[in-house]
Amino acid sequence: MKIKNYLEYSKFLDLIEGYEDLGTKERSNKLAGQALVFMIRGAYSKWKLPFAYFLPSTSINHKTLSELLIEAIYKIFDCGFIVLSMVYDQGTNNVSALQKDLNMTKDRPFIEIRGRKVFSIFDVPHLYKNLRNNFIKNNFIYKENETSFQDLKDTYELDKNSEDGNNSCSSSCSNLSLSSLSSIEVISEENDPPNVTLEDCYMLERLLDLRSAVVVIMSDRTLFNSKIAKDQELLEEDWEKIEIFVTLLKPLKTATTVLFADQNITISMIVDFQTLFKETIIHELSTRFTVQIDVDNDCEREISITQMASMLDPRYKNMSFESSENIKNRIKQIVRSKMVLLSRNTDVRIPTEKRTALDELLEEEPNNETDEFSRYMVEFQINHNADPCTWWKDYENIFPTLAILVKQILCIPASSASSERVFSTAKTQ
Repeated sequence: MKIKNYLEYSKFLDLIEGYEDLGTKERSNKLAGQALVFMIRGAYSKWKLPFAYFLPSTSINHKTLSELLIEAIYKIFDCGFIVLSMVYDQGTNNVSALQKDLNMTKDRPFIEIRGRKVFSIFDVPHLYKNLRNNFIKNNFIYKENETSFQDLKDTYELDKNSEDGNNSCSSSCSNLSLSSLSSIEVISEENDPPNVTLEDCYMLERLLDLRSAVVVIMSDRTLFNSKIAKDQELLEEDWEKIEIFVTLLKPLKTATTVLFADQNITISMIVDFQTLFKETIIHELSTRFTVQIDVDNDCEREISITQMASMLDPRYKNMSFESSENIKNRIKQIVRSKMVLLSRNTDVRIPTEKRTALDELLEEEPNNETDEFSRYMVEFQINHNADPCTWWKDYENIFPTLAILVKQILCIPASSASSERVFSTAKTQ
């Protein structure tokens, strides 16, 4: 199928994707214009899975196609599957690959791989389409009787106008037209707005690191002719724009990397990051453009789960990024109310200070009046690089009710990117 010419940096492979790539065969500096996809599906069950793709610049030649096909079949056998047949359309290169390279014939429509016969089958939708196209252009002869496409249309009209209602032709007129089953092409819209991603930032950073090598390679006329070099060469002003772009995106890239972490607590960082970016934007707008920004009224702001998470995280519990004492007090009230509900609904044993010998001598009782949350708030705030999970594991028995609330809130990820990556990885395995 046809695809749009597009270049993208792959951080995983550390290369630019979008050039012609035929896997083990070759990779060239031509822009990929088509995609060749191999898919396997069950013969007796409803499952299917694309397992390989190649990016040729134009239609792939039959010699390379046959070699990739054989290699793919061997790979499938290595995975434990049994290949029964190959299904494909009647494209010229497909037919040439099977007939000329794999020596398939009408009498021998299969090849033998590892002692098993792998048959070739034309896919049924294209068989119907080609049959219809041939019927439109040519007449058919069956048992010495000749029929034309016009006979089919006349039969349809008679059947449609019959009064008995028992129509034997269920096709509509639109299905009889040549344009209704035209070739299918997958082409991206040329006018789609650019979508800047984190991968683009990685690509541009890597491009700046390899600037010297890129300039040398682009000037080598054994690799690039003058026309291609002129179209793809980066000028000094282009490099300057790339540097500015990377500088602008670097804080966002760093924030994204931190918030999208898979194995760290991230929800408690959101408020800190939001405050940082908000204050920076307000300052820039105010100083550079003399714009007056209205700050939200504290009383009107709702307390979010992210603010509670920040207070329950021993790295941010003092909430130095929150300037409003009113907001801090409201967060504390909500946390206390949730602790009261937990203590009522769960059987939590609150540890008390044991009576010491000195208490008995002075006839004083141990101080158990300070509530659990207040004792947590007077603890020292740990370093932002420390692990809050380790801290709470050590202090779980000291703050048992609060620990239950922490487990319910701090387990929430700041982004769904990690779970989406898992599904994406499983889909490509």
